[in-house]
Amino acid sequence: EVTIIATSEGQSGAATVTVATPPVAAVATVSISSSATTLAIGQTLPLVVTLTDATGNPLTGRTIGWTSSKPAVLSVSSGGVVTASSAGSATITATSEAKSGTIGLTVLAPAPAPVAAVSLSASSASLLVGQTTQILVTLKDASGNTLTGRTITWASSNSSVLSTSQSGIATALSAGSSNVTATSEGKNGSITLTVSDPTPPPPPSGTSCSLVTDLGARSTSAMAKPGYLQAGRDPEFGTAIVRITGDPGTPIPVVGGTWGDVAGHHYSKDAAWSADQRLVVLTRGVSNPQGNLLFLDGATYQPLFGGSAPGPEYVWHPTLPDVMIYLTSAGGVGHWNVRTKAKTTKFAVSGYSNAQLGPSEGNVSRDGRWAVVVATRAGDGRRVAFAVDIDAGQKSPDIDLVAAGVSDLDWASTSALGTYVVVHGTIDGKAMTTKVFSRQGQVVTFWPEASRPTHYDLTTDLAGNEVGVGVVGGSPDTKTILMRRLDNGQGTVLASSSYDAHVSARDTQRAGWVYSSINNTGSPFDREVYAARMDGSRAVERYAHHRSTAADYLSQPHAVPSPDGKRVMFRSNWGSASNRPVQGYVVDARPICP
Repeated sequence: EVTIIATSEGQSGAATVTVATPPVAAVATVSISSSATTLAIGQTLPLVVTLTDATGNPLTGRTIGWTSSKPAVLSVSSGGVVTASSAGSATITATSEAKSGTIGLTVLAPAPAPVAAVSLSASSASLLVGQTTQILVTLKDASGNTLTGRTITWASSNSSVLSTSQSGIATALSAGSSNVTATSEGKNGSITLTVSDPTPPPPPSGTSCSLVTDLGARSTSAMAKPGYLQAGRDPEFGTAIVRITGDPGTPIPVVGGTWGDVAGHHYSKDAAWSADQRLVVLTRGVSNPQGNLLFLDGATYQPLFGGSAPGPEYVWHPTLPDVMIYLTSAGGVGHWNVRTKAKTTKFAVSGYSNAQLGPSEGNVSRDGRWAVVVATRAGDGRRVAFAVDIDAGQKSPDIDLVAAGVSDLDWASTSALGTYVVVHGTIDGKAMTTKVFSRQGQVVTFWPEASRPTHYDLTTDLAGNEVGVGVVGGSPDTKTILMRRLDNGQGTVLASSSYDAHVSARDTQRAGWVYSSINNTGSPFDREVYAARMDGSRAVERYAHHRSTAADYLSQPHAVPSPDGKRVMFRSNWGSASNRPVQGYVVDARPICP
């Protein structure tokens, strides 16, 4: 308060005046401006902030806080200066007295330097047919700095000699030379690679039949993967190995379509050659306009034609050339000529559905007369199996699988001579066991030991007894190839093995041998294709290393012999670290064992 006194002619008067401090205006708005909204990495930019009160008057002397929504992109100092650190966008916020304003800023990445030079290198400029190599490419700018992250396209000047993938993997296909070119942003570089045919070692010396028959473990020597329809020689065993399927995505000759990532035959128990060995059928990884089957010449393995079987399951007829036996979903059985496409119904039945030959692992008798059909019976919905006389067009009585103790069916099949119905699965509460029935449904034998054997095929022994031969995963006789008579269950060990193997007896024109392909350790024959003598002598014939790492079911070899037993087809990824591609091969013993 202030007192003011006024005096005039001796008179005075006073008044009291109160002086008040004016109120401070509050911040009402915060706004940010800058000379630019985009920055380059490393650039700084001061921001200007304006504070106003409720009537729009500018305010000064107020405290301001700064934040960035992405400090790794744009950081901001306490004085409002931003620094660009990496490409992207961020929002800068200024806050004063609980009021905020924002501005969006963008940091631009520097323009990439253009490619000025492309250079290529390879660990070796010389390849053998079937080998692959990774070609390394180096991109540089005009200053000599190495560049990455650019698009590169590849080309081979002679694609019949050398193919190139878009990741720079070159595959040697045939003898000759080819320039491989890599192009990026209009610049290119090239390298010349030379391809030679492998020189196979001479066959092992010895008798007129030089197959390896000893029982010692053999290391796997390096062997170049054969090119498509080309042969190499196994260094340990002297046999020829031919690759019969092409590389994934490449055209299938004659027939059309392309080879798949997994291409080959079906399964070890499923014959690949026709009865006269003039045809081979492939079922896996084949995409062609003529159907889901691909038929090759049985001698040269050149594709001939495609086709689709009339039914969901089919096998080669063991004695009739060009003929497959097929099964319809209703349980009918017929003959299908794969060349003429003519089909003949041999057996028809009603009252059944979801019919299967096995499934998948069922076979017909050695003369092609008998088969076993597994189907659902319409009358009561029960799953049954019954033998079919294909030539006579008649069936045997149903075997009710559940009533017979089969709670989980793996497969059912006729025996080699058609005498028995063999059922494998979970039976009487025991997994991976076998029960043998007569065609009329009477139980003949039961093998209660799990996996003794499993992965097995059906054939006859040297005395003509019908047998099953497979690998043992249980006990006794663990990790062996075991032959068991169907009539009494008597077992005979044929060779050492390991559990993860498959056995094939599709050499229907050769007596006394079965074939196997082992996929893991535990036997002198690890990763081999070999045959075992069916007399208990432990005699073997060793054909080749299949060279498959067998990381999954499709890369397992599933070796299957030709009817005369002189050739064996198998699948292999040839040691690929990625487990693909899996391709089809044939090991041929005829040159050293005619």
